[in-house]
Amino acid sequence: MRVSQAPEHRPGVPERSVPATRSGGSLSAGLVRCLIGLAAAWPLLAGGAEVQRFELERIGNRYSVSVTATLDASRDAVWRVITDYARLTRLSAAIREGEVLSADKAQGVRVRSLTHLCALIFCKDVKQVQRIREQATGEFEATTEPEGSDLAYGYARWQVVPAGRGSSLQIQFVLEPAFWIPPLVGPLAIKLALRQETQGLMQGIERAAREDAGP
Repeated sequence: MRVSQAPEHRPGVPERSVPATRSGGSLSAGLVRCLIGLAAAWPLLAGGAEVQRFELERIGNRYSVSVTATLDASRDAVWRVITDYARLTRLSAAIREGEVLSADKAQGVRVRSLTHLCALIFCKDVKQVQRIREQATGEFEATTEPEGSDLAYGYARWQVVPAGRGSSLQIQFVLEPAFWIPPLVGPLAIKLALRQETQGLMQGIERAAREDAGP
């Protein structure tokens, strides 16, 4: 049987290919590529929240994600919810723990969280300590502290702006896991887990914002 060679990888271009399995493996490279394609096209249905854009790239060991979602809740209500760091667990069932470690106007807020990610055969409780700096424009940046985290690198930028009668939430983040990932299905599982968590998170943010706003 003829096996086609993977296309040559060009420096600077995000790697999208999946390594082939050994002969007799339980999951062929072709099937994995098919699953990755389905993951990229899988619609994100998050209750009343509409995820307009979800883009994910894998560059080396890092995963870069861009999300834009329209929420049926005001900008101020959404902002209060996403900056209520002590109650992060109400935003998603995947967020198991959330705790404010310290708060300082100059240094920002240090937050510890524990998030359960699970897709296919891969499940992991991810610990993360972030330093969050809020801006007056409805925007904050979060930088992961590798010490005490399961990430070797992490950076996120959140921004919420008015959009019609609701709001638009824009998130960009990059993360590099510091834990072992199965070489074949692992990257696919990470992508699926991030998509699933995005779906649940958008729904949770909208629900909490509407509950806090009242009737």
